[in-house]
Amino acid sequence: STHVVDVSAQSTGWFTWSFNLKGCKSLRIHGQEEKKIRFGLKGAEALSAALLTSQVTTLTLQSVDLGDDGVAALANAVSSKDSLLRSLFLWDTNFGSSGARHLGHALKSSSRLETLRLSGDHIGDDGAGALAGALANNRVLQHLLLWDVGISADGATALATGLIGSTVSELWLS
Repeated sequence: STHVVDVSAQSTGWFTWSFNLKGCKSLRIHGQEEKKIRFGLKGAEALSAALLTSQVTTLTLQSVDLGDDGVAALANAVSSKDSLLRSLFLWDTNFGSSGARHLGHALKSSSRLETLRLSGDHIGDDGAGALAGALANNRVLQHLLLWDVGISADGATALATGLIGSTVSELWLS
């Protein structure tokens, strides 16, 4: 089943994050583009811990302010042998090249993640290089979709080089 957590980002107070994901296969947390959910490291750590004890295979975070530290926490869950996550979609989650490096590191040891979709986060050429470096070591990832992430021709070239010998059958760059 799909759980949709459509949190109104009108509240500016701190949230206490806890997740009961029993029976949940797909989780979508969606804020508002003009006012993101302030998730941060604490929210990401709580979500990551819950993912490791759940059946969630698809996670979508949109307009959620994770930052690089929050993405690092999620990357730890992605790389865990206890994670069942197969698809990760991060849209407008306020991270950059450092967060992409954490995702790249996670891809090197992830045994399940098949789809990674990033959109609206400025990972730049350094982040693209980090993801590219992980592709040769990952034997599961099939779909890598990068939209509006600040990659130039240099980043695209790094990704193309990283694709040689990888399992990725679909790459979208925009």
